Amino acid sequence: MKDGEFLFRKSFYESCREISDPKIRLATYEAICEYGVTGQNNWEQYSLTETEQGMIKIILKSIYSTIDDTKMRYKRAQEIGRKGGLMGGRGHKKNADAKSNSEAVKDIS
Repeated sequence: MKDGEFLFRKSFYESCREISDPKIRLATYEAICEYGVTGQNNWEQYSLTETEQGMIKIILKSIYSTIDDTKMRYKRAQEIGRKGGLMGGRGHKKNADAKSNSEAVKDIS
């Protein structure tokens, strides 16, 4: 994932669908997208009551950790791929080479 990208999971959508108030739901969606794209947590900028803010905070804590974990796993996979590329990539499979050689011998006979 490049900077400014994140994976919006089905579970995020399902969590937000449970919020009955459209104003709170919109604030939650906005907060998820802002955190996923910029990494900043500015959900408190919306004019909501303390109860509404508490509800959003509970939902966002688990979603933020999921976004962070996904980005971390992606970065690790990138590093592993980069190391493999520096070593010349994946080598040839020995069984595939042996099989092709034996087939070549059968064709000659």
